[in-house]
Amino acid sequence: MPLTSRAYHSVAVEASSRLNGYLDHPKQTGLESIRKPLFAMLYSIRNIMQYIIKHIVHGTGKRCLIWRNKDSIPVSNSDLYLGENPPYKVSDNVSEVIQQLMHNVNDEDHQAHHIFCEMDVLHREGEAIEWKESARWVKYEEDVEDGGERWSKPHVASLSMHALFSLKKSIIDGAVLLDIDASDISSVIDQVITTWQQHSGMTKSNERERARDVLLKQHKHLYAKRRYKANLEKLRSVRSLYDLHHSHVESKSLDNLKSVSSNQSLDSGVTSGESGELHPNKGNLHFMRKIPKDAEVANMMVGELESLSKQYLAFVRLHKSRIIGELTEVTLPTKFLFILLSPVGHKHEVQEIGRSMSTMMVDEIFREVAYKCRNKSELVAGIEEFMVQGTVLPPGGWDPKIRIEPPLRVPSQIFS
Repeated sequence: MPLTSRAYHSVAVEASSRLNGYLDHPKQTGLESIRKPLFAMLYSIRNIMQYIIKHIVHGTGKRCLIWRNKDSIPVSNSDLYLGENPPYKVSDNVSEVIQQLMHNVNDEDHQAHHIFCEMDVLHREGEAIEWKESARWVKYEEDVEDGGERWSKPHVASLSMHALFSLKKSIIDGAVLLDIDASDISSVIDQVITTWQQHSGMTKSNERERARDVLLKQHKHLYAKRRYKANLEKLRSVRSLYDLHHSHVESKSLDNLKSVSSNQSLDSGVTSGESGELHPNKGNLHFMRKIPKDAEVANMMVGELESLSKQYLAFVRLHKSRIIGELTEVTLPTKFLFILLSPVGHKHEVQEIGRSMSTMMVDEIFREVAYKCRNKSELVAGIEEFMVQGTVLPPGGWDPKIRIEPPLRVPSQIFS
């Protein structure tokens, strides 16, 4: 059985106490004839035990202990969402709750992978609605900037406490669907809408139809926009060369060549720079090289919808990760979806909640919770543990516009 931090403390204190007795009263313990090297070794052992008491048990900077053994409990009945009582007492240390989750859930289907996270925001231009890529996370956050023309440098995400508390409340009030079977995005959305109807109060048919229609809208990615511009420039260059060297060609022949050049350039799909190698239906191959090979995707979709009267949230974990549509800029299988729709007037709020969830999904500990949680309560416990470990910067003490550079080396948050 795993030992809690209190149990480790008791064992260490007792061991240290016994060593003190041996060292302080050698005659009573029959150690007066022990050689000096062995006596020195006992002193060293005592110092080690005192170090354990002070540093390992009382605080190391590590966030929780993880034990794994062959007797771990598989996940079962994990496909419902709402109203569970917490599997722990309110007075319990939330880190110990996470420890128990790590220990109890260790079957193959719930082994954590690296996560690539992409956040798409609902965007409207006139009557047209589409999802546009806004930010992405491999380990650190990158944002689309300069009017949607380029990516920022990776940086440590700075999150507001208000957004974290709003995320926690939204998860509690929203739908958590775990280990669902779905072959495509349409199947996922149908299950989400049904859950909202049954548990979240989406009773109006027009709201359900509108939400479904919007959630199935096309996703636009920055690399595709850059590819289109590069191809357009290539086409213009071809036309300019043709005009320069073949001005005597008849207009009809020119039109034919333009058509051929256009098709060839748009099909080539190859540009230089950050957008890298781009091929139809293969995504951003250049950026793909920066992502760990075993990674799975967490797709974040947040936005405002005029027909809604309240906020609706869904956290979805698929039973088997798979590519369910062209939701992501890289061709990796989706494991998680986070969907947040709100009435008009809350754009900034929902985006900050989406950023908070995205940042948590690439966090070493919360990622484990997301893969292993068996109900909403354990997911909420993971959010609470993340918040407990967070650091708040005073509003007048720093400039939020200044991005925090990633450290050169980050120690693991997990040790076993």
